[in-house]
Amino acid sequence: MKPLIGVLVCVLAIPAFARAQRCRVYFTVIQSDVHLPGGSLAAMSAAQEKWGAKKGSKEYPQVCYEASKATYKVVWWKETVSDNFVAKNVADPRFDTTVRRTREIGSVYVKRVSAPDSVKPLFFADGDKKGTADALEKAVRFMAHAESGN
Repeated sequence: MKPLIGVLVCVLAIPAFARAQRCRVYFTVIQSDVHLPGGSLAAMSAAQEKWGAKKGSKEYPQVCYEASKATYKVVWWKETVSDNFVAKNVADPRFDTTVRRTREIGSVYVKRVSAPDSVKPLFFADGDKKGTADALEKAVRFMAHAESGN
């Protein structure tokens, strides 16, 4: 039984070690919101978490979300907007329908963790109509390219 436990520990430790070897950039995520006590919270949106789990670590393996080792901080906020759009009926335009929808517009900036608030961000994306996950992806892409020198 003990050899089996040893094998399991090694098998489970290898992916974590391999991931640690790929990480060259670490970041933390902060939600900025005037309605929160103190104005901010160390948290991702649900959409950002989903993007990070499904695509982020695969597309940008050198950039890792780990607050304790972070050299960058990604600060994001959202604006919820409601608008109307016309859903076209391709079979008969007489039946086009106006639909009211609500969506998120995401914004983000990146700074070094040690940078004081008075220092300008290294990267800024304002009003991303695709939402908070897309804004985070742009920030992660910036960090990946900034560290690679491209």
